[in-house]
Amino acid sequence: MDFGGPGLAVLAGNGRLQAFRDAFPRLADGANLLALEEPWVRRTPSPACRTALRRYYHDVREVGPYASHAVDVRYSCRLSPSGEWGFEPAGFDRAIRAVLRQERLRLDGFVGMSFGSVRLSYLTDPRPAWSVLVRPFPVGATGTEVIDSRAQRTAAIVLESGNGTAVTANSDNAGRFDLLSALVELGYLDDRQAADLLPHLTHGDAPALAHTLAGQLWQTYGDGDLSAGFLAYLDEMCRVAAPWPGSAAPAGDLLTVAVGTVLAAAHRPCGSETPPRPVVSGTDRMCLVVSATDPVASEALVRRQYAALKQVRWVRSAVRSHSSLDGLAGCLDQVAAAGR
Repeated sequence: MDFGGPGLAVLAGNGRLQAFRDAFPRLADGANLLALEEPWVRRTPSPACRTALRRYYHDVREVGPYASHAVDVRYSCRLSPSGEWGFEPAGFDRAIRAVLRQERLRLDGFVGMSFGSVRLSYLTDPRPAWSVLVRPFPVGATGTEVIDSRAQRTAAIVLESGNGTAVTANSDNAGRFDLLSALVELGYLDDRQAADLLPHLTHGDAPALAHTLAGQLWQTYGDGDLSAGFLAYLDEMCRVAAPWPGSAAPAGDLLTVAVGTVLAAAHRPCGSETPPRPVVSGTDRMCLVVSATDPVASEALVRRQYAALKQVRWVRSAVRSHSSLDGLAGCLDQVAAAGR
């Protein structure tokens, strides 16, 4: 199983795997659950890499999204195709096969959240007989398409609250950056929590809250340092969705453009290289959970990318949060029924 990311620590004492076992006992009681920890968890950025990250983050936050040390991050931190921080396809596939061989296990199924859809595409042999993908990353879509869809949906949520003008009126670079980043981060929070926090952000009376949420999105620590988890995010994301928009922002209203500019800034270290994108990978039995209101994983993009797989069954969730597992139980029922 794969919890997504990239940049998530699955086994590092945060209880994520145990919480999943407790929530879905029918999976845990009847089978072994296999999850791989991402490489970045055991690695420390070099002094040159840390300096490049700090300068890059300072520039995009304090100066503006286009004045950044993005190239320094790319080379000082040895981003893809090295696979030093995140998984590269062949390495992920080898690691899974090595565990199966050592523990004498058989790969029956695959449960993936978000970016887990990409990790499923990494597997070659053996392939699981069934798979469930929850709010999957739209494998094969470009970074430009992903950013456009995220910016449009995030802006729509804010505009629905009636306070979009207050957001775009913030003229302080750092405050504006924090606020826009915080609005993106709300897409990962529980629906009720996001609904409670949104008015405080859009009224502009909670700069400390905006700064905290922005730090969660960018994975900051200390005094403007970026976590190695952010490098893991770039290491895989840059590779699987190239080309990225660079300095371009999506067209649309002022808020959509503003959100899209911040999202584009987060991917500027990706550079202009265009390695082959992964292709959608299916299994004999397959079910996908999607949500029309998810601001991170566009239902339209996901349905477009998986349209050629006729065996796919769909479960639609009414929950907005990208982190929600709503619909997973229904998908498990679907693949079980298809196997009878």
